[in-house]
Amino acid sequence: MPLVVLNSGDLQKKIHKNKELIEAFHMSVEEDWVKGEYLFLLTDIEGDLLDVKCSTKEKKCIKNSGFEPGVSFREESCGTNAISMAMRLKRVVYVRPKEHYCDITLLLTDLFQSRQRRRFILSQF
Repeated sequence: MPLVVLNSGDLQKKIHKNKELIEAFHMSVEEDWVKGEYLFLLTDIEGDLLDVKCSTKEKKCIKNSGFEPGVSFREESCGTNAISMAMRLKRVVYVRPKEHYCDITLLLTDLFQSRQRRRFILSQF
């Protein structure tokens, strides 16, 4: 489980600050994609999780995994992961299933909007 989780007040501030990004995320992730076995994570520039999109089946699977808004994916919070690596390396990062702490495949791409770096994560179980 991650060591750093935003309190509800700080999370609400980040959600408000990133409202347009979250709306773009919702419009970008097609409903057909979340019917499959995919998990989409949206983090801010600091690696804090803002939103999650996935099927109902995956929501049940990840309910107790810590993938919820407010969780920090910085390395000091939850160890080396695709998000923390991409933040450090400033490039696309792919973590193979055998190299990951859990049995998921992560592909991280960067989205640049309004001169700020934003991150989308595509995960496949």
